[in-house]
Amino acid sequence: MAHKILSTKNIKIDLEELFSGKDVEVIFEKDGLTAFSRLIKERFDFVIVSEHDEGLDGSSLIAAMRAINSPNKDSAFIFIGESDGPEDCYTFLPSELDEIKDLFELLLKSKTKDNMTTGFSLSSRGRLRKILFVDDDKEMHPLIQKGLKSIYNIESLICSSGQEALDKLLLFGPDLIILDVMMPYISGTELVKKLKEKEETKDIPVIFFTAKEKIKELEELLEMGPIGLILKPVNPKTMSYEIQEIWNEA
Repeated sequence: MAHKILSTKNIKIDLEELFSGKDVEVIFEKDGLTAFSRLIKERFDFVIVSEHDEGLDGSSLIAAMRAINSPNKDSAFIFIGESDGPEDCYTFLPSELDEIKDLFELLLKSKTKDNMTTGFSLSSRGRLRKILFVDDDKEMHPLIQKGLKSIYNIESLICSSGQEALDKLLLFGPDLIILDVMMPYISGTELVKKLKEKEETKDIPVIFFTAKEKIKELEELLEMGPIGLILKPVNPKTMSYEIQEIWNEA
């Protein structure tokens, strides 16, 4: 069954070329208002909107869909514009065609449609609600935050050190911890060992965030029992989906 995508006609991207050869059905609506009218009645896997849509701009359309009880309340939205999009969607500049293609390659390779709804996908361990991200490089934090904000209805906390993570861990109560491997004082691998020593934290799933590239090094990290690896450099455009994909499939 084809994946269904709704797009407003104000999008300056050749979607037919983008989805050539894919099992995708694309529906076009002339503006934000007609898109809204369709979205309150019909379910789509993805919705692509622009900040300049007439009648109802992209940001307002997304906010309306999240606020009402519609078939697309939990759908994945792609916002295209020069300004920042809403927090619960993927945001791209009109010129970022390659990045948009990369995102859809990730989205469309999912095994089932149920795995594609950002932030609401289920795995055997339940719904992903809270993420603790630990990285000592504070310059990375805005990129990480940008990537995490695309996961709808997810609460996130970013810590700058292993000790800060340990201090805040129990109060925050994360479903998932994402750890930078190379950190001073308490490295990511050392932090995992500390987590496994305590009954209340030993079963919290962990993803390693790493710049390591050698196969042997990656194998050694996997032997520590994380549910997956995310390789640097971070791509905030697709990071949220990488996290969700690992969560679903682990």
